[in-house]
Amino acid sequence: HITALSPQIILGIRGVVTNQTLARTAFLSTMLFVGVSCFSPPQLEPNSAGVLVPGADAPVSYADLQGLPIQELAAQVGFDYGVPADLLLALSWVSSSLSPIHGGHGECSPASGWMGLSPAQMDWASSLTGLEHELIEEELPGSFIAAAALLASNRVQLAPDASVEVDARWWPVIEHWPGLGERWLDQEFALAVFEVLQRGLVTRAANGDLVELSARDLPGLADIELLSPPSDSAGREFATHGYGGVNRFVPASSSNYSSRPAGISSIDQVVIHTTEGSYDGAISWFRNGFSDVSAHYVIRKSDGEVTQMVSDHLRAWHAGPANDRSIGIEHEGAATNASTWTPQLLESSARLSAWLSETYDIPIDRTHFIAHSEVSGSSRSDPGPHFPWSEYLEMVSCFRYGGASCGEVGASEPDPAEEPPSSGSGSGPGWSGGSCGGSCDGAPTGGGDSSVDDDDSSDMGPASVRFIEPRAGDEVGNPVAMRAERTGGSKIEFWAGAFRIGAPVSEDPAHASVDFFLTGDRILTARLYSHSGVLLDSDTVAVTVRRTRGEMAVWPSAASDLDWLFEADVLDVEGEVDYVTFSVNGEKLEDEDTGAERVGGPEFRLRHRFASDPDGSIVVARAFDSSDQLLGNDSAILDADASSTPHCAVVGSLRCGDVISGDTDLAPEAANHLDAYPEIPGNFSGPELGYHLDFGAASRVELTLVDARPFEINHDLILLDAGSGFCFADAFVDRGFNGLEFEPEGSRRYILVVDGYAGDAGAFELEMACH
Repeated sequence: HITALSPQIILGIRGVVTNQTLARTAFLSTMLFVGVSCFSPPQLEPNSAGVLVPGADAPVSYADLQGLPIQELAAQVGFDYGVPADLLLALSWVSSSLSPIHGGHGECSPASGWMGLSPAQMDWASSLTGLEHELIEEELPGSFIAAAALLASNRVQLAPDASVEVDARWWPVIEHWPGLGERWLDQEFALAVFEVLQRGLVTRAANGDLVELSARDLPGLADIELLSPPSDSAGREFATHGYGGVNRFVPASSSNYSSRPAGISSIDQVVIHTTEGSYDGAISWFRNGFSDVSAHYVIRKSDGEVTQMVSDHLRAWHAGPANDRSIGIEHEGAATNASTWTPQLLESSARLSAWLSETYDIPIDRTHFIAHSEVSGSSRSDPGPHFPWSEYLEMVSCFRYGGASCGEVGASEPDPAEEPPSSGSGSGPGWSGGSCGGSCDGAPTGGGDSSVDDDDSSDMGPASVRFIEPRAGDEVGNPVAMRAERTGGSKIEFWAGAFRIGAPVSEDPAHASVDFFLTGDRILTARLYSHSGVLLDSDTVAVTVRRTRGEMAVWPSAASDLDWLFEADVLDVEGEVDYVTFSVNGEKLEDEDTGAERVGGPEFRLRHRFASDPDGSIVVARAFDSSDQLLGNDSAILDADASSTPHCAVVGSLRCGDVISGDTDLAPEAANHLDAYPEIPGNFSGPELGYHLDFGAASRVELTLVDARPFEINHDLILLDAGSGFCFADAFVDRGFNGLEFEPEGSRRYILVVDGYAGDAGAFELEMACH
C-alpha cells in the first residue's frame, strides 16, 4: 500500500520546506509504520503562513510516476518536493551515471540505485518516505523520491533560503550529500554537480531516456571557499613510477596495496574497470584503510582528469590474481550505461594506456588489455558491453606510435538526442600523440559541454597554462581582470572558486573578469582543455579581494610601438587617493623619467618604454590611499591603434523628427573605446553607439533621451566633430545628460555618441528635433 502513496502525501512539501513540514513528515511516516498504511490522507500544502493544509490537486500515484521518462519524472518529483529537477538529474549523473548501481561492487564508496545513495542515506530516505529499501535501490521512481526527500530535508537544516530554482544557495546541501569522510572530497563532488549545471548536459540514461540540461550562470558560487586536496609532494616522490600526464597524485591508504612479488618488470597487462559510482567516491574508497581495494589510476568522465593513487611499481588490489602483473585503471561510470564512455573519458584513458604500453612494452591487444570481468575467478561485469574495445585499442595504438588527431571527434558523430551514445574521445594532461589518419575518429559523444566549439585542433605539443594577471598574493578590487596564456591545448576556462566564468575562450592569451560579492581570500583557476574537451593542465592563484567604492578608469595611449603613456581617472573613487600603480601582464611598470612604481596626483600619469611591443597585453591600474589600502582598480587591453585613434561604433544616421531605439549592451554593434573626452572629467567606461547627424538647414538641434531612466541606466550624450570622417574622442564638442541642444556651425559635420557612464549599458530611446 505504501507504493501507492503520492510523494506529496508522504512528505507534504510543495514549493517551500519548513521545520513544521518535517514534523508533519515524521508524523505521517510514523502513522504508516504503525499499521495505517492504507490510510490515504488529503493532499497537504503549506499556506502563506507555512502551515500545512489540504490542497486542491489530486495526488500523483507511484504507478503514474513509473511510466514517466526520466526527465519528466525528475520534473514531477522535484515539483512535489520543492527540489530543482535539474539538480536531481545532475546529482544522478555524477553519483551513478544515470544508472542503477549496486553497493556491493566494491570499487567505490558503497552506493546504490539511480541516485547512488549510501546505506545511511537509504535508511534515512526510507524513514522519510516509507518506501522499502528494495524500491529505492531497484526502481527509478523510488530512487528519485528518496533523493528528493533527502534534499528537501537537508535544505531545511543547511540552506533554508534555497528555492525551487537552481542557484548557489544549494551548495551546502550538495556538499553535505556524499559524506566521503574528507571535506575536500565532498567539495569536489559538489563541484562536479555544479559543473554539470553550469556547462549543461546532453546524454542518455541507462534505460535510453534522453536527458538535456541547459547551461546556466551561477555567480554566487564565486564566493565559495574550496579546500585543496592533501599535499601530494610526498606522494609524488613516493610514486617513483607513474604517468607524467596525471593531474595529481592522491595516495591510497597503505592498507590497500602491497609490493609486486616479481617487481615492475612483470607488468604486462592493463585491466579496465568502471567505478560503479562517482569519481570522488572511488578516490575516497581507496583512501579508506578498511576497504581492502585500490587501483593505480582513476579517470573522471566529465573531463578526463587523471588521479594516480598507487605507484606503478606497487601491487594495487583491483583484480585478484591479475594484480601481480597488471595496472588497474578505474573509469568513472556504470557498465550498464553506454553514455559512461564520454569522449573525454575514452581519449584520456587511451593516452594513459599508450604511455603504459610504451613504458612497460605491453602489446596492444585483447590478451594484454582486458576487462575486469575477464580476470580469472572474477564475479564483476565491468567495463560492460558498451565499452568500445576496437576503437579504444586503435586509439591506444595511435597515441603510442604517433599522430596528430587520434582523439578528435569526427564531424559526423551521432547526436545523443537521436540515438544512445556508446563511446567517444578525450585527452590526458601534458601528453600528445600523432595522427592515425582518422582511424580513431568517429566515436559518438556521450555528454558534456555543448558550449565548447570544437573548431580548433591546436592541442598538440606540451600542454600548459599559466596566469599572467593577477599574480598570486595580489590585492584586487572588483571586477577582477584575468589573463592567461597557454602552450598547446585548444581552449581555456576561467573559474572563480566553484563559479565558471563565461564560456571557454579559444584566443591566446585569454581574458575574463569576475565580480565577487564577498571580500577576503579567493581562488582563481585557469583550466586548459584539448580539442575534445579534456583537462590538460590548470593554474591556480590565490588573491585577496578588497572592497572598493566608486569607479576609476585607466587610459593607455601609445606614442610609438614601445613608448606608452598611462593615466588614471580617480575622481569617482571614494577616499583620498595617494598613489596609483600600473602593471602590464602582472609586472609593475616603472616611470621612464623617475624610475618610480608609484605615481601621485593630480594627474596620476606614468610614461614607460617597453623592451618589446606590448600590443595586446593587459594593463591594470590600482589606486591606494596613504595607508596602502586598495581604493579602486581598472584594466584595459593595450591596443596601439585604438589607443592612438580611439573611435566609437557609428551604427546609423539621425534625421530631424527621428525617434530611434538602441542598446549599448549589444555587441558587436556597441564599441567600448571612448572612455575619456577632453574637458570632461569622469568615468565613461561603458560601451557607446554613434550616429551621424543630418539636420539640413536647421539653425538649432535638440537631442533628447525619451526614456532617460537616470536611476536605472546612466547614459550621456556626447557631441563630436566628424570632420575627419571618423569618431575621435579628442573631437569633443559638447555634452548633455538627458538632453543636448546646439546650434550647428556652417558646414561642420557632427556625430552624436550615446555613451554609458561608469560601466552602465542598456536600452535607450533617442529623439532628434530640428528648428
